[in-house]
Order: sequence, then structure tokens, then C-alpha cells
Amino acid sequence: MLETLARPAASSDRAAAATSAMRLVIDERDRLVVLDQGGERTTTDTVARAWFLNGDVLPRHLAPTASNGAVLIEDVSGSLYLVPIDDWWMAPVSIVPKELALRSSGLSALLDRFGTDDPPPGHFASAHVLTPTDERRRRRIQKILVVVILLGLGAFLTDAFGPIVLAMTRTPDAPAFGWISAGAAAANALVVLVVAAGRRRRPRSADAPALRPVAGPSWFRNAASISADDQGLVLVDGQGIAQRLATPDRHLGPDAVVRAAFVHDEDPRVLLIDGTDTVRAQLPLRLWAPSPDEALVLREFLQRLGVLTVASDDLRNQPALALDEMRSSRVGPSSLMLPNVLGAVPAYPFLASSAFTTVVLAGARSAGPGDTATIVTALFAAIAVATVAAVFVVESSSRLPVARIRPEQHGRPDQPALTRRHLVAVGIPLIGAAVAVWYFEQGNIFSATSILLLVLAVPLVSWLTFRRRRAERGKAPVGLGRWIVIGAPRGDE
Repeated sequence: MLETLARPAASSDRAAAATSAMRLVIDERDRLVVLDQGGERTTTDTVARAWFLNGDVLPRHLAPTASNGAVLIEDVSGSLYLVPIDDWWMAPVSIVPKELALRSSGLSALLDRFGTDDPPPGHFASAHVLTPTDERRRRRIQKILVVVILLGLGAFLTDAFGPIVLAMTRTPDAPAFGWISAGAAAANALVVLVVAAGRRRRPRSADAPALRPVAGPSWFRNAASISADDQGLVLVDGQGIAQRLATPDRHLGPDAVVRAAFVHDEDPRVLLIDGTDTVRAQLPLRLWAPSPDEALVLREFLQRLGVLTVASDDLRNQPALALDEMRSSRVGPSSLMLPNVLGAVPAYPFLASSAFTTVVLAGARSAGPGDTATIVTALFAAIAVATVAAVFVVESSSRLPVARIRPEQHGRPDQPALTRRHLVAVGIPLIGAAVAVWYFEQGNIFSATSILLLVLAVPLVSWLTFRRRRAERGKAPVGLGRWIVIGAPRGDE
């Protein structure tokens, strides 16, 4: 019999997150098990002892900023495991007292059953970390990226110094040198395509009936939902990020949502409150139930899950927890730089590898633009650059958040300005265009095309990121040309 301890703070609908955890459970042998959609992913031996660790003593990679700490587990074989509370509680979180974080997340059960007064082992920094995201897959892709970069570097060195070696040994030209470059470019393009495919959105199961928002942008109405599965309540936001909450009809712990407070003030909302009186999520009624009939449907849905629905004058209002158009709006763009709940591999390293393939490998073959190996190298370079550019464009511009614009947020009209940001918006495209023209004159059309795609993607992605940041701040976006005129700002000024 499996006992559920905690659920991920958030889970993604992307293909790369298909192996992300669904639950953290403990089995009849007191083994801690991470369950994903395919079954068991990580299983400890029988748990022997448990400790609470404050966030300030955790390894830096676990707590780059403040955190609510972690539970350290030691099994009977002496292996250590860390369970970060924030990863298995809710997102975003704030720092709260230790007891509240443990009880509201459900992880207090570990300390209740296995807690000890003995000092924790001093080598816990090397403990295996139990997180909802499948870090093994991401690390595999990163290792493959290193191999691809080394292949490209080896191909470049072969192409650059091979003719010198041939001249010194008086050996005829070796066509194999060109095909080494083509192979490296093909390997890079293949990995880039696999990484891009990992960002594809997976359709969610439509078995259970779901409530949909009745207002908001079309992408939000189509993607967001409130439903229930065999574990409790499932809230999905407009970016496809899901939050799973236990409910009393399926779970009796303090982490279960026991009350839904319907607050009717100037910002009508429903507060989903667990057994520790912690607000776990907030439903804006303007989006989910603006009319009495729709509010009744929402009440009845929650009541069927054992949640008590009450009219309340609760003053708590937490926009960061609201299931609205703004929720998770930065998850996609930020995943391009760093790994996050999306589960996808960051794209910036592959932009660098594609740039290397384009400028170095294809460029090194420019002396023989009509050579078959050169054409193949440049073709794969163009495929890689176009794919990476498409990933950046889609993540930066799709499902644009819509903040409610307030008059005081408009401020002064944007004025023309000359800034250092023009080096990105104008300088890089001009330099790249000049290089592309040179390749074109050499007859190396594929290399010229690849370089143009690469340098034009830089200001385009910067502008799309600017539009997203402006939208998040409730300001009207501006076109690409106007953005360049006003100084190519970041959008968060």
C-alpha cells in the first residue's frame, strides 16, 4: 500500500517533462519512492532516520536563494537523500516557519515517523536529491552537447590543419576532411532537433470533466482548466503548468485543501485553503465564475471533492498564486537560459553550438563552396540555426501574458534614444550581414543564409522578450521598428 507524502509544486505539459514526478510516496516497507507517469523512478532502501535542514545550510545548487529547507533521509544502507520542501510544496513560495512548511507540504510525516535528535551526517552535501524534475535526462542531453562541441572542434582543427599536414607529407587532397565537418554539423543539427522536440506540448488527458475559464485571452481559455484526478484537485494555468492539490475525499493530511473561501470585495476571488490555513491557490472570479450561475457550478465541483465552500471576508489576496493570465508567464522564456519546472533543456548552449557550426565549420569550407561536403555542412548548419531561432521565437512570443493596464503605468511616452543596446539591435545584424554578403560572393549560399538567420534572430528575440516584459507590467507593446528607435530597451526598466 502506497501512502502519498507530497506532490510536486508544479509540473509541465512539455514532452521533456513526461518523466517528471507525479507523487512522492512511502511504501509498506518504509521505502521512499518517486512515482512518475511510467511508474517508479527512484526508490530508497528502508528509511532509518530523518532530519530537517535549514535553507542556509543546504548546498548552493539547491538553495541559490532563500528556501524553506529540506528533509534529509538516511536509509538502512547508509545512503542519504535530500527532499527540498519548496519543490514539493507550491510555487511561488515565501519563507514561513519550519513547522508550517513541513505540515502544509505533507513532509512532516517523515519527521514524525523517522525524526531523530542525533546530529545529521556531515557529508549530506553529496546526498542524492529527490526532485520532481527528471535531472537524469537533462544531464544526458548536456553530456551529448559536450560531445557535439568536441566533435565540431575536432572537425575544425582537422579542416584547418589537415591541408598543412598534407602539404608537409606531400599527400594528395583528402576529401574525408570535408566529410568530418559535415558529420559534426549533422550531429549538432540532430541534437538541436531532439531538444526542440522536447519542448513540444503534450495533450492532457480529457477523461475527467474540467472547468474552463470563461474570460481572458483565447490561449488562456483553451489551455487553463480546473479538474480532478484520482489524487485530488488539478489546476492547470495558461502556460500548461499544473498544480496538484490533495482533497479531503482522497487524503486526510494537513496538506489537503479543506476550505474554499469565496471573497466578494473589489477583487472577487476564491481562496483554496489547506488544513494549516495556508492559501495554496487563488481563483479570480472575473475569469472563472463572473456570474452567480457559474459560481454555483464552481461551488458544486469543489463540494464533490469534499471541500467546504464558504462566503468569507478573508483579507488575504495573493496575486502570485492566482490562476490567471499572468501565472507562469516567465517559465517559457526563462527556460531558454536555465533549467526550470518546464523540464526542457536550456536552448542557449545550443545557440552557441549552432553559431560555432555556422561560422566556423561552414566558414572553414568556404574555399570550396561548390564541394558537396561544404554544401552538406552548411545545410545542416542552417537547419540547426533555424530550429534554435524558432525555439527562441516561440518561447518568447507565444501565450503572451495580459496584465490589466492601469493609467498610472503608462508613464511618459517612449522617446527616441541612442543606447548601448543598439549594439545588439543594429550592430550585430549589420556585421553579420556584411559577413553573409562575403560568403554569398564566394558562392557559399548556405553559409550566407545560416549567418543571416543567426544574426537576425538576436534582435528579434530581444524584441519579443521586451514585448513580454512590457505586457507583464501592464504596458502597451511597441513594434520592432519603434523598439529600435527608443533605444532597444529590455522592457523591465
